[in-house]
Amino acid sequence: MTWLPPIPHSATAGHDPADEILALGLEPRYEVVVERTEPPASIADALGVEPGEAGCLVRRSRLLADGIPVRLATSWFPTRASRHPNSSVR
Repeated sequence: MTWLPPIPHSATAGHDPADEILALGLEPRYEVVVERTEPPASIADALGVEPGEAGCLVRRSRLLADGIPVRLATSWFPTRASRHPNSSVR
């Protein structure tokens, strides 16, 4: 296990969390993957997408501090909400 100092944050500051990582003397890095996929049933229901249909884009992002994940996020979007719903995102 690798220890990192607590990363302070403010919900109202409105700045990039990478700045907070830099302030600790660590190197921030974002990794983002976007793909078109079939959502789980609960997500499909919430978004109004037919089950079994690859009608969603999923965005997975990680924020790393010196290569150590400090924040993980997954967001689902129906492709009909995309600016380019027929794009080649896989």
